[in-house]
Amino acid sequence: MAALGYPFAAERFGVIPDMITFAKGITSGAIPMGGVMARQHIYDAFMNGPDHAIELFHGYTIRANPIAAAAGVATLETYKEEGLFEARPQARGQMGRRRHVAQGQAARR
Repeated sequence: MAALGYPFAAERFGVIPDMITFAKGITSGAIPMGGVMARQHIYDAFMNGPDHAIELFHGYTIRANPIAAAAGVATLETYKEEGLFEARPQARGQMGRRRHVAQGQAARR
């Protein structure tokens, strides 16, 4: 995230994916947790099945862990408090790209 200034590379590059998986960043790597985000049409396809079917059944290995959930909430609160998804990281990313370009130009001289 710090290198891109966005939570996901897809956002940085203007890509709209059908699904995104995420893990370490949701708890700052402090405890295992992950998730999947899906576009509405994919979500609907899984959730509108027969009443007896388990929706989006994909072999849970661990779920509803209160410690992981607390770590995730604390991490998201920290991101918000420190403004990590606001203009500051994007500006820092722009400066890094400018520095990289300038270094490349200097090396070619």
